[in-house]
Amino acid sequence: MNALNPNATIAQLYYLLIHADDRVDKKETEMGKKLVETEELNPELFYNEIDRLENVDYKKLLPECADVLKKFEKKVQIRYIAWMCIIANSDGFMDKEEWKLIYQLYHNQLKLPLDAIMEEQKVIKQLIKIKYKGVA
Repeated sequence: MNALNPNATIAQLYYLLIHADDRVDKKETEMGKKLVETEELNPELFYNEIDRLENVDYKKLLPECADVLKKFEKKVQIRYIAWMCIIANSDGFMDKEEWKLIYQLYHNQLKLPLDAIMEEQKVIKQLIKIKYKGVA
């Protein structure tokens, strides 16, 4: 895993999240596309990482990803966790397994304040609304 590679790290978080409840929802994948576009990520690198992760042990990926995430600035950590929340909620509700994953990362691993994550979600949703004309 490449240290501090934003494309790889956010792709890994996205992969962990969309597979947390053992079903990949179409609305989650649509929100993943918005993530790539809104954050101006390299789509080829992002989706190559997703493809690579199909052959990686899910149980090993989480601690590895958390270790890399700890090296990012707090504001980036908050942004990534906020995106995870938005993606998890994009299909209408956050599954219990998705919440467990997010909670483990933001609370147990990164010790991030929930209010900062909630505020960042508002910022991201506003960006999405502007970019996609009301579809957040």
